[in-house]
Amino acid sequence: MSRHELRPLTAGGRTTCGVVGWDRPLQTFFAQLFSLNEEGEDQAHIWVGTFPRELDSAAAAIAIVKAVCETPDGLAATLETERLASPELPTVGSRSA
Repeated sequence: MSRHELRPLTAGGRTTCGVVGWDRPLQTFFAQLFSLNEEGEDQAHIWVGTFPRELDSAAAAIAIVKAVCETPDGLAATLETERLASPELPTVGSRSA
């Protein structure tokens, strides 16, 4: 799994950080936005990419966080490279020869 933490565009807003990455077991990109809960701890208030193949491109994950987080140039290319570097896991019931 890859994970890239992103800073919010505005300090002091609801979002404390964003995260995008590649989840190899689920074969999906994911995006998360965090805010502080009542105890002052970071808690995801948006979390997309929790189902197999839910987000099929890095651009889809970045689009979720882009309005509230800094997204460095080249992030989409980095995420796609990480996806290509992690081969798909065998499905349940399949065997390797």
